Amino acid sequence: MSALNPSQARRLTLTDGLTLSLRHAPRLKRCAAFLRVHAGSHDVPAAWPGLAHFLEHLLFLGTERYPAADNLMAYVQRYGGQVNARTNERHTDFFFELPVAAFEGGLARLCDMLAQPRMNPAEQLREREVLHAEFIAWAREPSARRQFELLQPLNPSHPLRAFHAGNRYSLPIQRPAFQHALHDFYRTFYHAGNISLSLVGPVPEDELLALAERYTEPFAAGPSQAQTRPPALLPNGETVYQQHDDQHLNLLFAFEQLPEASSTALDFLCRWINADKPGGLIAYLREQQLCTGLKAEVLYQFEGQALLHIAFSAAGNMTQNATIVRDAFYDWLAYFNTQQNHPALRNEFQWLRQRQLEVSSALELARADCEQRVPGLSDQAVAALAGLLQHMLPPVQPAAGHVWQLPPPNPFLSAPEKPANAGLIRGQTSAHRGLRTFAQDRLRSRRDHSAMSFSADLPATDHEAAVYLRWRLPASPADSLLLALENRLRPLQQDAREAGVELSCSASGHDWQLKMQGLHTPMPAIL
Repeated sequence: MSALNPSQARRLTLTDGLTLSLRHAPRLKRCAAFLRVHAGSHDVPAAWPGLAHFLEHLLFLGTERYPAADNLMAYVQRYGGQVNARTNERHTDFFFELPVAAFEGGLARLCDMLAQPRMNPAEQLREREVLHAEFIAWAREPSARRQFELLQPLNPSHPLRAFHAGNRYSLPIQRPAFQHALHDFYRTFYHAGNISLSLVGPVPEDELLALAERYTEPFAAGPSQAQTRPPALLPNGETVYQQHDDQHLNLLFAFEQLPEASSTALDFLCRWINADKPGGLIAYLREQQLCTGLKAEVLYQFEGQALLHIAFSAAGNMTQNATIVRDAFYDWLAYFNTQQNHPALRNEFQWLRQRQLEVSSALELARADCEQRVPGLSDQAVAALAGLLQHMLPPVQPAAGHVWQLPPPNPFLSAPEKPANAGLIRGQTSAHRGLRTFAQDRLRSRRDHSAMSFSADLPATDHEAAVYLRWRLPASPADSLLLALENRLRPLQQDAREAGVELSCSASGHDWQLKMQGLHTPMPAIL
């Protein structure tokens, strides 16, 4: 495990019921707040689709204390920060990141806009037109049509099948029944007991706590509001369905009554399905010219339900190859089922998530703390993973058609070895120290280690670095040479990115440049 072990977040519940997470991270230059209201588009009365998203928009229009010219959006932009919000199926998120000196003003505006919204009818009418324009743009996107088609086999009574975008016709501002529903939704869900707030930054934890207590005080107190449990994802007890066209194959797995640790187990499973390494699933499918891409992701998860999407893509011929690709997936899944508890897989997953915390921005850390992500695979998650795999494997397993293997570990995630002392060789005195000889080069195994040396005394307070290597060639190389180099670098770039380092190669005329930027710890090994 890397020595750069980030501090743990402190979690507590305030007297008004608000769930608070605090993280003091000295390495950061900015502060961030991530606020989650535990209500989303699936919690809205069926008569008013889009109401939750509409309310999210209204809250950004300003308050009596902070009108539009000085509201959260304007304030964050003024200080060069970032701010946004998102309405999901079962929660709504509001978040921003700012320089330390401006953070208190941002938190004051965030809390005020949620605690004291104006709900002005004239502003509602104007904002509805903004939402309607968003809806039209969304409806024209091919991805929206594909998503709609992807979910059609689901249970018609499940809210995933329903319309939730909101537009001019689903949001009748001037109807009293709509106004009653809007205000009732706000009162029911937008109170302290239904809110989680995460604060992250380089300021002391006690200061973060004082800010939270001061600015969340206007929130109405109350316990968390229970959310309605949805019906089964698939009808008639089904658990999986398949869709395909000439360029895509989609496998969707529906899960019910999952244990709490299943979220981490699903992340672990997706990690290894997506692993683009020799011996893995996508490497084999690409080698056989059956697929060009593979992506496993969780489309939905709530109250023990989850919908897992395995998407295969190809340039063509997927219709005739769909059965071969599907059988290869199940064959790999059966192999993974025998390896799921392998220490190498669990260790790398833990190292990866730990490294993500070490290099995350303030806003990324605030989101992770709000979602209570854990760095490793607990025993409960291991048990949940076993249940997931048994659920996914078919009753009759296709005949084994390939010898699978575990992906090689990412060599840049584990703790680096201490640099070897320069030392002396036989016949050499201290006066010769530092002289490079053929014997020294052989003893130091230049074939296996970089000849470039790094100082072991890099400051611990600033763990980022940048390295630039430039070459001037006698003539401009052919474009195919740079393309070949980029292809050879791609696996290295992927491993480096997971380890917290961005690696890129560029060319301009006779000059080539290799650039590394990010966490300095793995850089010697990458070079």
